[in-house]
Amino acid sequence: MRLPSSLHAICRPTVLFLLVGVVLSVGTAFLLRRQRQHRSYAEQMVAQQRLPDTLRAVTLSGATTFFTYRDEPMGYQYELVRLFASKHHLPLKVYVVHSLEDAERLVLQGKVDLCITPHAETHSARSTLRFAGPEILSGLILLQRKKQAGDTTAYLTQVTELLGKHITVLEGSRAEERLGRLEEQLGGKINVQALQADTINSEDLIASVATREIDYTVADEELARLSKTYYPNLDLTLEVGFRQRLRWFTAPQAQG
Repeated sequence: MRLPSSLHAICRPTVLFLLVGVVLSVGTAFLLRRQRQHRSYAEQMVAQQRLPDTLRAVTLSGATTFFTYRDEPMGYQYELVRLFASKHHLPLKVYVVHSLEDAERLVLQGKVDLCITPHAETHSARSTLRFAGPEILSGLILLQRKKQAGDTTAYLTQVTELLGKHITVLEGSRAEERLGRLEEQLGGKINVQALQADTINSEDLIASVATREIDYTVADEELARLSKTYYPNLDLTLEVGFRQRLRWFTAPQAQG
């Protein structure tokens, strides 16, 4: 089956997050713990004799999902799916897309078998997708710079202070969706700049905040906290979204 030309089997990681990904990908103790969480998915597929000849996984690029370093595939979620494929003697093919919408479309069209970029397991999402694999609890964090002499950017301490501010996020992301809901709840306008993810990712936006190219962005809690290792001038104290369950997903017909 021919895949769209927009898919790429190799992604370009943000350099400053490479070592984070390396550490995550070799964290054997954590990987073994996670194996139990995706075992039910494996057992169901094996029992139904529906394992494919080649396991086709789609993902967004990122330090915690999938990237290549010195031509070697790495990433925490990649290591988990690699373990699954290895256990069941399946060749693994990984494709990279720019948004979760693209990943959902390919999964639902049957062009790939599952997405390994964790997706929020909401009621609406469960109506169209089947969730499986390891579970992550992650909220959303506003990334801004710590108070510094000479930095005139407003330091925000409450969600209500987001009104009127310019916040840069990725188009179609969980962050964009959350900010839209906050506008409705707060009854005001947040100036959201949603950038297409074809040439930029969340790590790039975090770096841009740290280097004063932009003032604010919103990112998943997991990635935001990793960023503190490389950008100590960032402040992560303002939560803008409650924790959600994030998991891999497949097409609903995989339920059998």
